[in-house]
Amino acid sequence: MKHSLTILLALLFLFSCRKDNEVPAPITVTETKTEHSDWYILHAPDEHEIQAVYGDIDGTLLLTDRRHIHYTRDKGKTWKQAGYDSNIGLSGFAMSGEYAVCTRYRNHQQQRSG
Repeated sequence: MKHSLTILLALLFLFSCRKDNEVPAPITVTETKTEHSDWYILHAPDEHEIQAVYGDIDGTLLLTDRRHIHYTRDKGKTWKQAGYDSNIGLSGFAMSGEYAVCTRYRNHQQQRSG
């Protein structure tokens, strides 16, 4: 019985592997641009992870990377930093009338201390 189980597990292991030529190729940025020519790929100006985006690509677009707020008016070609710099952790944007309001991110350490 033990011998049969060992052989069965070995066969399952061998047949569960696939050949290298079956591995799908990763999607590159150029493939993404050709598949969706009307899409824009946004990159944060300081290469941090983008947390939230708000606005219009043809007008003013805001983004936050949790520490800074950046804005662009030329579809992301140039970015300017808004007058906000903090370690609070901004998590998103919301509209209140004609103003864009930032929402705050609180991690577990901040919740315990305050």
